[in-house]
Amino acid sequence: NLNQGWRNVFEAISDFEKHIAFDAKNFVFHRSWGVGIIRKVENDNISINFGKKFGIKEMSLKMAVDALQPLAKDHIWVLKATMTREDLLAMIEKDKKGILEIVIKSFDNNCDFKRIKAEISPLLGSKWTSWSSAAKKILEPEPTFGINPNDINMYTVRDTEISPEEKLKNEFTAQKQFFARVDILMKYFDNELTDNSNEFFTDMYSY
Repeated sequence: NLNQGWRNVFEAISDFEKHIAFDAKNFVFHRSWGVGIIRKVENDNISINFGKKFGIKEMSLKMAVDALQPLAKDHIWVLKATMTREDLLAMIEKDKKGILEIVIKSFDNNCDFKRIKAEISPLLGSKWTSWSSAAKKILEPEPTFGINPNDINMYTVRDTEISPEEKLKNEFTAQKQFFARVDILMKYFDNELTDNSNEFFTDMYSY
C-alpha cells in the first residue's frame, strides 16, 4: 500500500517488514506444530512443512502474521529441528561460546541463564552441571558478552567487544542491591585491566 494515499507510509513499511519474513525457505514457529520451513508462497497463500508429525500446512499470509513467529536460520529451535541430536550435542560440548551466542541471540539478544538451561540441559542430561559451570566462566570475562543495564540477570551479545570498564559499569548499573554494588566496585578497583581514573569508576565511587 505504499502508493495508496489513504495508507500511512510508516504503517505500510511496518507491514512490509512483517510480511517479508514469510518468504520461501525461511523458518517459522507455531505454538502447536513447532518449527516449520516455508516451502512455497503464491500470492497471499503460503505452504509450510512442519515435518513428519504435522506435515504440510496451508494458510493465508494474514493468518501467518498472527499465528507464526519468524525464526532466524541459526535460532536454537531451528538447529534442534534440523540437526541430528549427535551433531548438536557435539557442537554444544565443543563450542560453548558459540552455542551461548546462539541461544542469547535467539531470544531477542536478551536472555538469562534460566533460558539457557531450559534450551541446553535437556540435551546434555547429567553433563549439564559441569557444562554450565564452564559456560558461566566464559560469560563473565568474555568481551563479546554484555549485561543488560536494566536487568542484572540478562545477557546480551555485542557486535563489538566490550571493555572491562564498561562491562563492570553495566553490571553495577543493573545491580540494585547496595552491597552487591560494592562488590562490583571492588572487583573493578582490583582488576589490573581497568582504569580507575575514568568516569565509570568516578560514577561508581560517587555512589
